[in-house]
Order: sequence, then C-alpha cells, then structure tokens
Amino acid sequence: MLKFLCVLALLLPFLSVNKAFATDKDATVVMLTWRGKTNAEKAFLKALETSGRNINVTHFDAGRDRRALGAFLHSNKDAIRSADVVYTFGTLTARVVQSFDLNGVPHVFNIVADPVGTELVESLENPGVARTGAKNTVPLGSVFNTLNEAIEFDTVAALFDPREVTSEAQVTKLSAVLGELGKTVKGVRFVPDAGNLGNQIETMRNELSDADLVYIPAVSSFVGQTRLISQASPEDAVIVGAIEAYVGNGATIAIATDYFERGRAAAEIVFAILDGASPASIPVKEVAIEEAIIVIDSKDARASKIDLDFLAGTLKMID
Repeated sequence: MLKFLCVLALLLPFLSVNKAFATDKDATVVMLTWRGKTNAEKAFLKALETSGRNINVTHFDAGRDRRALGAFLHSNKDAIRSADVVYTFGTLTARVVQSFDLNGVPHVFNIVADPVGTELVESLENPGVARTGAKNTVPLGSVFNTLNEAIEFDTVAALFDPREVTSEAQVTKLSAVLGELGKTVKGVRFVPDAGNLGNQIETMRNELSDADLVYIPAVSSFVGQTRLISQASPEDAVIVGAIEAYVGNGATIAIATDYFERGRAAAEIVFAILDGASPASIPVKEVAIEEAIIVIDSKDARASKIDLDFLAGTLKMID
C-alpha cells in the first residue's frame, strides 16, 4: 500500500498537468521552469493575461531535477507537440527541451546567458531554428569595457560549474573579451551541489587569492551561493555578478537585466509567433549596456573601489 501511495505521489503532477491540456482556448503555451516562477515568469504570465488573447498556459516546474523534466516531457509528449508555443526558463531547461523532438512546435527560451555559445541558436540576429528568446545578460564586451573604466583591475577570476554548460561558455567568452583589454583571466571551478563544500571553499580561497576582480556568471547552481564565494574572495577584490540577484548576497556589483522586462520581452515573441512569425527569423532579444540595470551593494566595503561616474544605465544602490 505504501509503495502504491509513493508511486501515486510521483504521478500526481503529471496527471494534473495532463488534465490542464484539455482546453477550448484559442492558443496553448506550455511553460517549463527550473526553480519555480521567477519575476520573468510573473511578468510573462501577466503579459499573456492582459493581452486580450485567449491563451491557456500549462506550467510544469522541474524543481532543479533534470530527470523530472525529462519524465514530464516524455509522459506528455503528444500534448506538448500539439501546443502552439513552448516557453522555457534557463539554459539547462532549454537544452533539455532542445534534445526533445517538439515536432516543429516553436520554442521560446528566457533567462539564457549565451544562446549561441550553448548552441541553442545559430546567431542572435538569425536563430535559424524553430527557437528564439531573450537573454538575461548584457553583452560581456560592453560590461567589461564599462568596468575597465570604473574599476582598477588586472587579474580576473571567473567561476564556472562544469555541470552547467552555460558557465563554461561565459568564461570562454570572457577570456576573449578581457584578452583584448590586456587583462589576465583564470577559470575557477566551483560545484555547489558536489557535497564537499568545505574542501571546495578552501581550494577556491587559494585560487582566488591573487584576483583583483571575481566574476560570478549567470548559473543556476550559483544562486544562493554568492555569500560563500564572497567570503572565499580577497577582501579587496570587487565581486561582479552577472545577475541582479547576486548583489546584496555577496556580490558587490552587477550590470544586469530586469527579469520583469525579460518576461515581457518573451511574451512579445510569443505574440509574434501566434501571429504567424517564424521563430527562426525573430532575433534573440538582448539588452544594450545603456538599458542595463547597474546594481551596487553600498554596504560592501569593496564598493568604494568603483567610480560611479563611469557607469552608464539605471543605477540602483542597495543599502
């Protein structure tokens, strides 16, 4: 009996979602998230709700479990392949869906740092596949050209989690960008979910000891870990985060995007697709440096090393 109840508990999410697929709405969007609804999904859903269109949304959250996401896709494959659009949050979710045969259903990704480097699209201007979406990072070249004016630094340590392909793609891109500026870049491995966190922190502290600046890329596994990263970093090294959520939790500064705005941007892509546009020809939406949100933790002593006069964009101080 207990075994039956456990199996039933595992199936309930799929059973309830399958029921939701039965609808008389004019359009159906399947929304797949990795760690619950972020501000991007809240804005996305609000935009769909207030659009005046008759859209049914079916939501499944993987709870940071790749196997659960795969199980959902295969258990509901027929219903998913009959949807009008599939929306995904994050690089890992997008790549899992990429490996699943959608039978031509348009795929709109959101909160992806490097869609080209992770091979989700052929280029930002011309995706070339039935997939497009919105980036959650400002172009690294623009970010570090700005930081180079506002902060004095020579050596940059860039963290990466080898389990998340997007982090290595960002480090590779950063190496090219900073090489042109004559800066030294080194990748520092950090796997928060590996289970040997204490040993990793000690190793990371040694590897970060000579860094003037520590860069934390937009990686799902790093969310909630920035305080540890900050503690392992040199006291005078500015901690730069790729996303706003890192600041106030260990990072000193982020030149980032607004997740609410990214949700609205993804919704606009969905509307275009529902109106007949091909995702293959819809450019990936990227935020220019002038439109970025620059978030600084004024309580962090490292913030005193930043010259605010060289920062373009909307400045947001956390105190």
